[in-house]
Amino acid sequence: MTTKEHLTLKDNNVHITVKKSNGEIEEFDYSNLFVTAGLDAVANMISGLATVKPFKYMQIGTSSTASTTGMTSLIAEVESTTNSIKLGTTNVSLDTIKYTGTFAISTSYALKEAGLFNNVPTGTTVVMLARITYPVINLGANSTMIINWSVVV
Repeated sequence: MTTKEHLTLKDNNVHITVKKSNGEIEEFDYSNLFVTAGLDAVANMISGLATVKPFKYMQIGTSSTASTTGMTSLIAEVESTTNSIKLGTTNVSLDTIKYTGTFAISTSYALKEAGLFNNVPTGTTVVMLARITYPVINLGANSTMIINWSVVV
């Protein structure tokens, strides 16, 4: 008897922590949507048939437009950051990539979207791996948003 294992990316595990300037802390959990261009990039990374930069950047934005698999960018990006990246275990050893993006907010935003990318917004060949939308999170100057985004393979 043969068993087939399929590599899949699971659409889950986005944890957002907000530290407002008044000291108030809020936490939220959401699921993401992997987009077609991101999945194509992962296949190219695994196969070695094309050179694709790793997904080390995160962006946040202000659009509530629903996510679709055909999206290639955020609708209204306002901030970006470089992620810290670690491996962790969910089901089997080292099957989870844990991205952490920290945004030091310097102006007021009504945030509603976030995404994982392989390049800075002004870079060439920017590929989005995944996107989330969420109910508005209003942040003012001197606030911090920390997004912990886990991708389970």
